[in-house]
Amino acid sequence: MAVERYKKKDMLQTVDTLLRANDAVAKTATVNPQGASEALVQCQEFAIMLGNTIEAYGEDYAPLVQILEDYCENLYQMNERLLDEIFRRKTAKKIQKQLTSLQNSIKYDLPEDKKEVVFLPYKASMWDSLESVWKAADADPNCNAYVIPIPYYDKNPDGNFKEEHYEGDLYPKDVPITRYDEYDLEARRPDVIYIHNPYDECNHVTSVHPYFYSKNLRNFTDKLVYIPYFILGEIEPEDQAAIEGMKHFCFVPGTIYANQVIVQSENTRQIYINEYLKAAKEMGLPGEHVDRRFLEKKFLGTGSPKLDKVLNTKKEDLEIPTEWLNIIERPDGSRKKVVFYNTSVSALLHHDEKMLKKMESVFEIFKENSDEVALLWRPHPLIKATIESMRPQRWEDYRKIRDRYIEEGWGIYDDSAELDRAVVLSDAYYGDGSSVVQLCREKGMPVMVQDVDVVEERLQKNNGNDCVRVSIIDAVVDKDTLWFMAYDFNSLFSMNLLTGETKLVGLFPDEDYGTGRLYESMGIVEGRIFFAPFNAKSIAVYDIKKGVFSKISLEEDQIGCSLNQPLFGGMEVYGRAIFMLPIFSRRLCDWI
Repeated sequence: MAVERYKKKDMLQTVDTLLRANDAVAKTATVNPQGASEALVQCQEFAIMLGNTIEAYGEDYAPLVQILEDYCENLYQMNERLLDEIFRRKTAKKIQKQLTSLQNSIKYDLPEDKKEVVFLPYKASMWDSLESVWKAADADPNCNAYVIPIPYYDKNPDGNFKEEHYEGDLYPKDVPITRYDEYDLEARRPDVIYIHNPYDECNHVTSVHPYFYSKNLRNFTDKLVYIPYFILGEIEPEDQAAIEGMKHFCFVPGTIYANQVIVQSENTRQIYINEYLKAAKEMGLPGEHVDRRFLEKKFLGTGSPKLDKVLNTKKEDLEIPTEWLNIIERPDGSRKKVVFYNTSVSALLHHDEKMLKKMESVFEIFKENSDEVALLWRPHPLIKATIESMRPQRWEDYRKIRDRYIEEGWGIYDDSAELDRAVVLSDAYYGDGSSVVQLCREKGMPVMVQDVDVVEERLQKNNGNDCVRVSIIDAVVDKDTLWFMAYDFNSLFSMNLLTGETKLVGLFPDEDYGTGRLYESMGIVEGRIFFAPFNAKSIAVYDIKKGVFSKISLEEDQIGCSLNQPLFGGMEVYGRAIFMLPIFSRRLCDWI
């Protein structure tokens, strides 16, 4: 049964209509009895609708329902003796008193209308972009908030719709769901509608049902609000080179048709306004679209609910599946560090087959180190639909990689709707550049963006042994040996310069390998190699003669910055002194 809405102001307008109809019937029934009789029947239908509405307010308002029942009886009597002018006029006076009394009671006795707010998410995994706003509306006693997940479709390469998806059963347990076919937007006309999908027909991969396009929703409310489902990296409004890569988000159907657009920050707001204005002028749009004063009110930079969700979620409150815990926890009950591995739609489209090889390389590395680190792979929720629509020849290759990863069971595969759980559970981020990066940074998590061109090669053979291809990040020479560190390997290597023989010397001890690159530069003093910490928390030292690692602990007041951020970007050796160049601190640090 569809939910219907009848506002207090609508009830008052209906009573006013009934009063005018009563007056017209009293005066014109003799001239047009058939028209008068039809008008009385319509009045009775309106009265029944009013009675049902008032009845829903509770028993305290039963006297108002009784007035309407008496009114309907008078309508019936008047219709029976419509041509009896004396009776008709006498009954019309009774009706006028009844309706006037009803009008006053509705105006002064009925409670004020609650504000009605509707949220129209389409993918459950994007619900976090609306959730904190819904929670505020749901907690407001003067507001009725409805969460109405809407259907969406994958698209064929030719743009036609494929199968329909509806994710109403995937939302958190505390979110009451109303089905989209049980709420009539046109009839109820909610005060506010919130959306997070801005593309209407412009998305090449998916589409919500056309009924829920922003250009249509605007007709069903006085206030359509668009909140992006993503968070962008923060950009200065003057940095036009960086803006070029995101300006397409600023002028889409959602920003055009919404009455209000809420973005993550004041800087982002100014970028949206500037780029919207440019695009609107290029397209020749009139009026409010090219009025900066209007756009200053339309766009707000009050923050993203996605960030609210992540910052307000605590690790101890998470419900972690048992199969995940089996991967995260060691036999002794201690926990491994969890690395959030994110693969995006754009990287896969841009790099194609190369990206698939990169994924295989990453999985191989983490599989070898699964005793120490737990990998949580969370691909973008639209990857499947995107590949099938835009790279159909790659779907089978991607599917094989995905299925093998799941079947082997050494890592976590997360295709749930709970992005916040993955972010809060993880200790470090590795993967493609995406809106998730900004969330992780705001959470204070170390972030490393993967380079698709850096791939561990395991297919080449050298004298029957596996050969790993590496790129050197820094190196020192001691006699006839080259000591070096490599990209994507938090380890020390050695190479005999006479024979070319290369060995993995060892891993850096007592460091968090989920934080990305541990050391950036190195130097040698009297037979010991010193390593300047980047994401590491201490200086590493390798004694060449003894073949052992040690470390020098650091204190925040010693280096002038927090240990929870990249520390040193360079190292220089002068005699027996080592100078390290801090990234954030203004101090020049030296160790003897």
